[in-house]
Amino acid sequence: MKSIVPAAKSRIAITWIVVCALMLCWPSALHASTLAESDSPAVEWERNYRNQFKVSHISETERGYNLVGVTNQRAVHFTRLDLSGQIEQTHSFYLTADNGKLVTITGASPTRDGGYILSGTYPDFYYFDFVPYIAKTNADGEVEWSKEFTKDVGYSRLYEVKEDLQGHYIYAIANWADPMPIAAGKLDSQGRTLWERALKKTGPMFPTLSIQHTENGLYTVVASDGNKLDIWNLDDAGNTTWSKGYDELRSAVAVQIQGGGYAIASVDNREVFLTLTDPFGNRQWTQSYGLQLGANSVEQTADGGYLLATGRGVIKTDRNGAIQWSHLKDQNWVIQTVQTRDGGLIYLTENGTMTKLSATQSPGDTITELAFDSDSYSLLEGQTLDTVLTAVYGGERGVLTKLNEVHFTSDDESIVTIDSQGSITGHNKGSTHIRAEIDGVKAEAEVYVFNTYKALHLDSSEYSVTVGEPIDVVVTYLEGANHSNVTRESAFSTGDPSIAIVDAEGNLLGLKRGQTTLTVTYNGLEATVIVDVY
Repeated sequence: MKSIVPAAKSRIAITWIVVCALMLCWPSALHASTLAESDSPAVEWERNYRNQFKVSHISETERGYNLVGVTNQRAVHFTRLDLSGQIEQTHSFYLTADNGKLVTITGASPTRDGGYILSGTYPDFYYFDFVPYIAKTNADGEVEWSKEFTKDVGYSRLYEVKEDLQGHYIYAIANWADPMPIAAGKLDSQGRTLWERALKKTGPMFPTLSIQHTENGLYTVVASDGNKLDIWNLDDAGNTTWSKGYDELRSAVAVQIQGGGYAIASVDNREVFLTLTDPFGNRQWTQSYGLQLGANSVEQTADGGYLLATGRGVIKTDRNGAIQWSHLKDQNWVIQTVQTRDGGLIYLTENGTMTKLSATQSPGDTITELAFDSDSYSLLEGQTLDTVLTAVYGGERGVLTKLNEVHFTSDDESIVTIDSQGSITGHNKGSTHIRAEIDGVKAEAEVYVFNTYKALHLDSSEYSVTVGEPIDVVVTYLEGANHSNVTRESAFSTGDPSIAIVDAEGNLLGLKRGQTTLTVTYNGLEATVIVDVY
């Protein structure tokens, strides 16, 4: 019988210790290895703006990128970059509250008119009290209106403010009292409060709180206190239609995806998980991705997969949560990602570094299938929407990046046009089809264009005037969510000018007793009311 010498016994014992340790952490070790070895897109360029400004929002343009944030001197900055990330132009300005104190901007979101909705705070009477603040600017940084949120006690914070699909503004807010109430609210196009709804009281603070306007016209609010995730679905008036809590999902962020379900990125013991739910929040599946440092955002990509921003970089998965590629670096805390038109990706880190990754498509792959990201699109007259083309190449579906080789057409350009980047613009009410073709492979989608709501309103449904005493007539033009005073641009006429007349300034003057009509026309619209002269 052979015997084992003591040195061999020691080696065997050590081996078993290592094996047992690996077995205990096998899923994390396996996923970490998978992440480290996965193919990553090439880095096209990398810039660091830490010593110049902090970035709150990135958006892509045809010529490069627009950034919004704050400078090191707390001024708001609007910065334009070229396609390689080099600074072309920066416009800086300060925002001050009604009490004269400087506003510190903490967030920015683009609006459909090319401007931005900015959110931040300013100190109140006591240095430890802060008042939330919102400012709507145009594309040049000129403030169109502002709003201050006065709360009774404590430190209040606006976590997110954005424009909804109706041209209103929705926000998620919290008051850091004890217990801390969190709420969602809605403003009209001029910043006037339409409603605010309290959702929950807890404490002491929330790492994440967000609000989203969904495709079905509802609002989704997501809140995580580091130990539990809550999701609320609100109707157009802010009433809760349903809510769901997830005690097992810690330090989580979530976003509604196509089909109405939710993608949730969460962290437990520093391990990142991706969870998918149905439209009512019921869990469908969960995937684990090993040890990271946090889950900062999750979004659905054009090919139906998911993009996760983590404490070490970005992870791209397919629609089932399987990893397709990752770009990971130590101390690379990603706070924002932007999918670019060429199929690449830009991500911004907490230390001010912006990195552009190239598209993952191989130029030599043969395209066998082409599709728009939706079978149908709906838009208003004058509205422009971006479309995304996906293609099957090399046996896998991905975003088509070589748009310069795609031939886009519209069956009826009087209804809708489509440009070389696949952006569609509605012109007149109706429906038609858009088409795309590359290498003989074709895709099509239906487009519906609806009339923009337009109306002409007078400030009274009936006027009563005294002979010889003029009164002002105010004419308001409504188009979509916007309204404007068009009194001086309108044309006036009365049914009987011997009873009453209106001058070019909109002054209604009674000449003799009687009753007649007043007709106002503007931009092809007409409004008529009764006029009584006494």
